[in-house]
Amino acid sequence: MKPARRLKVALEASAVVGERTGIGEFVVATAEALANDPAIELSAFVISWRGRDRFRHELPPAISTRQRPMPARPLHFVWERSAFPPLELFIGKPDVVHGMNAVLPPRWWSRGILTVHDVAPISHPELCQPNFMPWEKLVRRAIRQGAYVHTPSNFVRNEVISTFDIDPAKVHAIPLGIPTSRTPASAGKAEALDPEDERLGSYLLALGTIQPRKDYVNLLKAFDVIAASDSQVRLVIAGSKGWGYEEFERTLVTLKHQERVTYLGYVSDQRRLSLLRNATVLAYPSVYEGFGLPPLEAMSEGVPVVATSVGSIPEVVGDAAVLVRPRDPVALAEAILRLLGDAEARANLIVKGLERVKIYNWAATASALGNLYAQIATA
Repeated sequence: MKPARRLKVALEASAVVGERTGIGEFVVATAEALANDPAIELSAFVISWRGRDRFRHELPPAISTRQRPMPARPLHFVWERSAFPPLELFIGKPDVVHGMNAVLPPRWWSRGILTVHDVAPISHPELCQPNFMPWEKLVRRAIRQGAYVHTPSNFVRNEVISTFDIDPAKVHAIPLGIPTSRTPASAGKAEALDPEDERLGSYLLALGTIQPRKDYVNLLKAFDVIAASDSQVRLVIAGSKGWGYEEFERTLVTLKHQERVTYLGYVSDQRRLSLLRNATVLAYPSVYEGFGLPPLEAMSEGVPVVATSVGSIPEVVGDAAVLVRPRDPVALAEAILRLLGDAEARANLIVKGLERVKIYNWAATASALGNLYAQIATA
């Protein structure tokens, strides 16, 4: 009996080029899990001239990365206005193309799906840089061309359906997993830590790019309140300097306790893990989220979480985190202080967090996506 033909799936993987964010983590982790699926012949490509060689090193060697060079700016300029040249001229003819960061180039033969991580460029344009503005046009065009949509949460699924007036049957919420470099800390924190992190003592940790959406300005204000009541605790922030960093910097120099704030910039996966395993509390004051990986990272390492009750965060964390109003430094400070002063409450959150993260794993994400690809290919 002739074996069934493997489904050819191509992933748009430009998010792995440069410093890896949550979307880059999604691309790498999903690709690694999908590469183990015997029913899928997996390839990946990038719409990037300078990144076309570097991205290969971020993905498993079993994934084909053959493609013609694709200069981003000229192609995006043309694709905003035309369906030519089709993607297949650059990568061949896969059965399904997955735009993993809301970008799905015009195709003539292949079926398409795009991941919409959130609709912030439309619902919260003040939180996005101007170069995100063509985003809506690109997403709408892909939907008009029949593309399916994957979202990381039901919150975003509902936003996509209402924003783009798309058939709900074509929008599928499939949650992400905890980052692949993390291992559950159910046995405690016996793993080796970076000596620098151990010397920090008790600290609050914030992870993510400095940008208005993450609202680190109000986190700094909250920390000044916390530091006035707790003479030992510090604040450590790890993340790239994004747009809006200047406001963060201006706020930092006004703090009464600025000497107890450590900004590390972008850190490696190894340092990130060390920071998590030595943290007392993770603070996640975002004003809008489509999913939110850092709270899950913290939970998987036995670190209690204080986050905001916005977007998908309540859906993702359930009852395993303390939630507060967004943009409210006083509420954020009070919640963190209560947690710092209550060892039993911290212990309860740790137990709940370790249980909560069990429902998030990349194998399940990849399996659900694989089933969706097969459905799309035969639709």
